Amino acid sequence: MSSNQTIADLVQRGRYPGFRLEEAVWYRLLYWRSEEALMASLAAAPHLSQVRPLRLLEQARGSLQVILLTEDRYAARQTAVHLATLACKRWSGDVEPADTCEGPVLAVVTAAGLDRGLPAGLPHRPGALMLEAPEGRPLTETDKRRMEEALFDAHGSGAHCFLSLKPEQVDEAWVEELRFCAGYQVCRVGRPEQEYLCRVLRVLGAELGLELREVDLDRVVDHLRAYRGRAFCEEDLERLLLWCVQRQNVLTQPLRTADLLFRPVRYRWNQQEGGETDV
Repeated sequence: MSSNQTIADLVQRGRYPGFRLEEAVWYRLLYWRSEEALMASLAAAPHLSQVRPLRLLEQARGSLQVILLTEDRYAARQTAVHLATLACKRWSGDVEPADTCEGPVLAVVTAAGLDRGLPAGLPHRPGALMLEAPEGRPLTETDKRRMEEALFDAHGSGAHCFLSLKPEQVDEAWVEELRFCAGYQVCRVGRPEQEYLCRVLRVLGAELGLELREVDLDRVVDHLRAYRGRAFCEEDLERLLLWCVQRQNVLTQPLRTADLLFRPVRYRWNQQEGGETDV
């Protein structure tokens, strides 16, 4: 991205061996970005405009500890990666490159992961940890206790810690106790609007050399949202464009709207013949 940044940096996840994506994933820290570039990246996204990285870093008690209130899972993870990178740079110097889960990564553990004994069971100790509250229900006292214990252990090992909650899950007394006793700060993270998602498509398309001037970006975003449902996130926009790059030999330039309306071909595995066949 240039200094005239118009979208926030996308973040890339990796899979922990032995665990499902629904239990735990890890994200590379944006170690190649300067502090100024990381702050500009957050500022470029309107839905991340309430994130104040300098204030969060300056008011941290020891390692960074932040409660993220959000309706958007990807936006929370994106914010945590930016803040964790800034914190690691500030407290540990420049972060070394990490293309595997063995480096100073952000580990994200869900409620299902806590059921599996994570984060204690992760193969490597992460530089930062984010816990995600269970979906679709209020927090129980057991939920709170397990998350507190996991965050306390991670903080004790020097990790930067994040807790992602939906606004309707917030128990104000519990949040205030975390702020008072452990030094947690609270940060609101929004949900990206349609205009911003179209901007992401436009910027990433230009970076990949795809001509989108004749494409109805609103229609493309709406179509992708309908296909992905609740799982939709900004990452899907990048996947869509990379899918177009793979198919450039059969597409025209500039691209047409129809070229970006993803309609998956479903396959089944023919075990006897050892090949894929259309369903």
